[in-house]
Amino acid sequence: MKLHLHVKASYFAEIKAGTKTEEYREQTRYWQRRLTHPVANSTEIVRREYEGIVIYNAYKAGPENRIEFPWRGFTYQVINHHHFGNRNTQVFAIKLQTHEALAREITARNIAALKATP
Repeated sequence: MKLHLHVKASYFAEIKAGTKTEEYREQTRYWQRRLTHPVANSTEIVRREYEGIVIYNAYKAGPENRIEFPWRGFTYQVINHHHFGNRNTQVFAIKLQTHEALAREITARNIAALKATP
């Protein structure tokens, strides 16, 4: 199963350009149920795994208004953003990264580590 997210057109353009690499969802009960699930007979919470993420340009139709990413999980963050009323807000930061972008990031880290080695 894939996670499907609709975003505003301005955010879609940033994601498509590669400048927005995380999509934020407020930590509400709604998003908690979609991104995590409890373990039976335990207080433990487990992160859900998805086959991928599909980002839609608002509710516009057509393949040019959709981008797919591999599932890279999420982190818990506190952000201050006008979309959330300019207040500190606990969010799920869902990672939006292609295989190619991840490979570039890993290569850059490896090069940096090699340069730091005496």
